Amino acid sequence: MANESTARPYVPIVNFASLSLQNVKREDADEASVQELADQILEAFSTVGFVYLKNTGIQTTEVTNIMQTSRRFFELPREVKRRYAEKDGAGAGYREIGAQTFEADKPEDLRESFDLHLDTPDSVYPEAEVPELMPLTRQFTDRCKELALRVLYLIAVGLKLEDRCFFDKNHFEMESKSFTGIRLLYYPEIKNPSDVKDKQTRCGEHSDWGSITLLFQDDVGGLEIKNVEGKFVEATPVEGTVLVNIADLLQRWTSDRLISAIHRVVRTSRETDSGFPRQSIAFFLNPDNKAVVSPLDGSHKYQSITAEEYIRHKIQTTYI
Repeated sequence: MANESTARPYVPIVNFASLSLQNVKREDADEASVQELADQILEAFSTVGFVYLKNTGIQTTEVTNIMQTSRRFFELPREVKRRYAEKDGAGAGYREIGAQTFEADKPEDLRESFDLHLDTPDSVYPEAEVPELMPLTRQFTDRCKELALRVLYLIAVGLKLEDRCFFDKNHFEMESKSFTGIRLLYYPEIKNPSDVKDKQTRCGEHSDWGSITLLFQDDVGGLEIKNVEGKFVEATPVEGTVLVNIADLLQRWTSDRLISAIHRVVRTSRETDSGFPRQSIAFFLNPDNKAVVSPLDGSHKYQSITAEEYIRHKIQTTYI
């Protein structure tokens, strides 16, 4: 994998050790360390929209285990994978190549995915073919949830909100479900370049929809972020880190102070030359469905909207 010295400086790398899941309870963390970490994260989110976090407490071996296990599912015959297909455009399950496009004037994305929400029933999991997938992903999802809530807490500290638990109260504390969950992503090898359509990419230009996203990448690369000049910059994988980005609803909550940056996934020379598939794992933290998102500064920059209304609209406009 790439190391920190080769990572492009556009995306900051922040040491998360003072709030690591491994040995620190949030309420026991040193106040000065919390404030320093909050300031660093807020700076990254308000200028780039992305940040690499190291020493989060989530181990590389955890990520590797899930990638290896999910790859066994993605390498199953197409007809087997279709038994676990997502059915209503908003639920959990498998999506094959061609299921989604973010850019209406371009072909569908060249990727497969398997979505698993927090309340996904056992029947969605491929228990017969890959029995390890359910316990691994459920445990990992719980870890991601705790890390994501710590990031939201730091954002509240950085924003100097009177109620540091404001975001906690809009995630998992209401009597409503949410679209929070994990997405296993697989970009299969393209054996014949002529099969790629004109202007077709691995994943089209888009911003994420909810609060924040945690992304765990392999070392193949391909993720690019649009900077303030409108140019795409490579987000080179950094070993042992989690890439975290702001999503649309948090940008609305903060009246654009925090940036939900446009990003995409393209084919890289490493992928093309080696024939390697690309894998990643995304954890999407979304507000509770009934959470009302309104600018925290009292402005009218955005109209109030529930998280469910916003995300369902996005689903309807991107899935084929």
